[in-house]
Amino acid sequence: MSSSPDIDLIRLRFNTPVRFGDGRGVSGLNGANMTLSSDSFFSAVCIEWTNLYGEQSLGELLDAVSSGSLSFSSLLPWRQASTDPEATYFLPKPLLSPLATTYAPSIKKKLKKISFIAADQISHYIAYLMRGEGSPELFSAEFGMPVTYDRVGIRDNEQPLPYRVTAWRFFDDERIACGLYWLV
Repeated sequence: MSSSPDIDLIRLRFNTPVRFGDGRGVSGLNGANMTLSSDSFFSAVCIEWTNLYGEQSLGELLDAVSSGSLSFSSLLPWRQASTDPEATYFLPKPLLSPLATTYAPSIKKKLKKISFIAADQISHYIAYLMRGEGSPELFSAEFGMPVTYDRVGIRDNEQPLPYRVTAWRFFDDERIACGLYWLV
């Protein structure tokens, strides 16, 4: 009989804006994602692991991942209101087509804007898609907002070159705290 693997949930809370690129390299500095995919996250872990413990130790980390004894999830959002004793963890919206009666265009727009569903609301979301029970507003949540900074690049004796960098600022005040979590 096999036992279930131990899974730890690690929650991150950010004091400053964070920047996860949108995959377009330097040309994408003016775009930022709120979350980070597992492959990009694992790449960052490998780089920092090597910086901290050396290249020899990186082989041990890679062996643990290759054997399946260690795995990483994507970084996904969490949210906690000051009145809630527990944080709410969110998962990517399931890719399901609505099966209920035809939705009004305004409802379709609301459904399209939803990217993440609270883990404890997934069954309610599916019921909404299948039978139209509830309201799409029940499934929407905000975690923060993008912020844009103007910067200037100066190389050697060339003309200064202005550019913009976008990052993500998670809500964090006396009413609500948001951040990212991952499973390992």
